[in-house]
Amino acid sequence: MGSNRKKSKATHRGSENVKGVLTKKVLTAARNGSISAITLVGRTLEESGEHYTVEAIDSLLCHFRENAPTFNRTEISFDAHKDPAYKKHTAALIGISALHAYKDAINTEELGNLLKTSWQNVFLWVEFLYASYSSKQPSAQGQNDEDSLPHLLMGSFLTFLRVDGELSPHFVTQTPGAMRMTTQLWIHEGLDPGNSAGPRGLDLIQDGTIAFYLALGPEPTIEVLNEIVEGLNEVVEGANIVGQGLSIPSIWQARFRSSFGAGGEPGQATYLLVDMLTRLTVVDFTHRLQDVFLSHGTLPLMINCLSTTGARLFSDGRTPTSITVNSVLPIILPGFRYISCMFHVTPDIQWILQAIDAGFLELFVRCSPMFPIFPVQVQEIILECFFTALSPTLIHLPVILALADAMKRLKVQKADDLIRGSTSEVKRAWRTVVETVAKRLKVALATPSQPFRRKYICDYCCKVDSASTFKLCAGCGRASYCSKECQVKGWKERKHREQCNALKQWEGITGKDILTESRSRAAISPSQVDIFVRDVARVDAHENLETLRNMAKSQLPGVHIEDVGVIVDYSETPPAFDVFPRPECIGARQDRERGVVREIVYDFPPASRERSGEKLWRADENVVQFEIYLRRGLKKFVLSVGVLRFWDGLGSLGLQLDVRSDELELIESMLNNCSI
Repeated sequence: MGSNRKKSKATHRGSENVKGVLTKKVLTAARNGSISAITLVGRTLEESGEHYTVEAIDSLLCHFRENAPTFNRTEISFDAHKDPAYKKHTAALIGISALHAYKDAINTEELGNLLKTSWQNVFLWVEFLYASYSSKQPSAQGQNDEDSLPHLLMGSFLTFLRVDGELSPHFVTQTPGAMRMTTQLWIHEGLDPGNSAGPRGLDLIQDGTIAFYLALGPEPTIEVLNEIVEGLNEVVEGANIVGQGLSIPSIWQARFRSSFGAGGEPGQATYLLVDMLTRLTVVDFTHRLQDVFLSHGTLPLMINCLSTTGARLFSDGRTPTSITVNSVLPIILPGFRYISCMFHVTPDIQWILQAIDAGFLELFVRCSPMFPIFPVQVQEIILECFFTALSPTLIHLPVILALADAMKRLKVQKADDLIRGSTSEVKRAWRTVVETVAKRLKVALATPSQPFRRKYICDYCCKVDSASTFKLCAGCGRASYCSKECQVKGWKERKHREQCNALKQWEGITGKDILTESRSRAAISPSQVDIFVRDVARVDAHENLETLRNMAKSQLPGVHIEDVGVIVDYSETPPAFDVFPRPECIGARQDRERGVVREIVYDFPPASRERSGEKLWRADENVVQFEIYLRRGLKKFVLSVGVLRFWDGLGSLGLQLDVRSDELELIESMLNNCSI
């Protein structure tokens, strides 16, 4: 615990009579295994923290130093936990489980060390007792909340977790199986009929939530999250409730709705549940819990919750005080963080669309009047969650169309008035989003009559056609061939035999990947998504043509401008531009100067920039290679496309950027109202 921990006054009373109850005789009887004495000690300790002494607690913990029985769930009888041999352990849990409520008692060096050294033995007994209890049918498990074994086990876990938080290294959260057991107790608590309704049930559920939250820790590892899933599976199997929709998200949502739906200001349980959600899902690795929470509609639920919180603050029409606003920050901050981080969990965009359709833009606008009251650091965090998370998604056509729909809704709700009452930083971020949507909606409208047909380039002879006669390699699904003859030659001469598996593992991204799971706006095809990305990139690059020419001149001296490719990085905010040399073009130019006909180069690595450039150059020497970087999931992907005669200043040729629509007119009117 460290030298700063308090010395318990109670520990110096020794065996003296504590208020005439816990005499030396009682403690000795409890230590010797008298169930009535153990129960008396537990009930007395339950009444007040003044009764807690090291001697009293040790008279309970000493019984867990006996070896816990080895067990198999299928071999435990229904009444094993009521066997006289184990009743003293259950009785001892009464006092231990109540200890977590007395922080001053826990925060002592002597008692903390006692609990730490007893933990491993207690944990083995907890596993055995819970396995005994959970092997029973739900109807036979009892109704009394306070006396039920899971409630005592949960309280005992919470006691040890309270102490664990004061020590380094931690001894509970680093115990294999501790998170699994906490999960089982947390789930079982919600299944207990005594917790189905009423404020007392909610209080008990709150204890379980705190225990789960503490066991989870601020940065859970993949092993911890796996234990949560294992704990759920064991509860489902043991309770024989497969198929009834029991899941971690459904349990979390039930508790969250109970806590948040109580009205008034959100309580501590609501804050813990929101923060718990971010800990379970906002991690530096992919885990199935992220998708499971999303598929259970957690994004719309969170957006609705935050919107309701904002509406409550302005319910009387007056600007809330800083005290009132600060009281809801523990739910607003992690809520925004969860929403924005879920945008990039998977390569497809279904969750972004779900958030936008559920009112993500409306949520930001509704919260905008609070920004002048927020501390500066809070303003920066929420703006980053909104703007930095949303910006990389504005390159995708379905997102632009969804945002255009959202802005139509906001226009009806007179969102401009709310934005005008916010800070200059909010106005600037909002204007940038509206401006980007308007600009890219123009690109989406620019070629409405052109068919979206994919162009195929033969992987062997580089013949170009849009005919459906081209066939994709069945192995990698990426190399295409104009004929069976070219496929055979490509397999041998172009070394596709060696490259096929590497291409299969290639982490590229296409419109098909973007739309994999998206259900809304189904009329948009994968090719439309790809073409939109290309057209936005060539319009943006054309606007920066002189800058790119200067980059090429300074970074690539001696390289002909037509042999230079362009990088547009939409994973950055704002988009970043760069140039790169194209070796296939440089080599071809050198060959022409020597009067040599350039042969097709077959030795470029699969999925490389050079390989894509070689195919583009073979298809049309006037095509400039664009490498477009997109952020999806936790990674950055590249889309390699060709833009005809870009360096001649014709990069946006064929795009009718003056096409108008009602949506565009409306968004541009919002833009005009975004005064900074």
